Amino acid sequence: RGWPTRANTQASWSDALQFSGAAYVGRMGRALAGMPFADMAPRPDLADGKHLLAKPGTFYLCYLPEGGRVTIDGVPDAMAPRWFDPRTGEFSATGSVQQSGQFTAPSEDPWVLVVGPRQ
Repeated sequence: RGWPTRANTQASWSDALQFSGAAYVGRMGRALAGMPFADMAPRPDLADGKHLLAKPGTFYLCYLPEGGRVTIDGVPDAMAPRWFDPRTGEFSATGSVQQSGQFTAPSEDPWVLVVGPRQ
């Protein structure tokens, strides 16, 4: 079930494109186009153990599988957050920032928080 099953498959690359998660990879690629994500590293220590990739002070990417809230330490106040829906490949105008570094997803569905500028 899940990743270990797929990681050990004998499927060709063209067959792998039919796997359920293949659409998500393309959607994330388009969502991150023009963003400075190349030097990001896993930083769960900045987000209370949540799934966070960060280039501190520059770019943050946090996956919330069930929506909810996340607090990310050290996010500059001037950085605008955006919520990406991996199910549709679209950004949402909803979601909120309670105070510096505290973010709430638009719903209890999976969301990706993107904080940082496009280049």
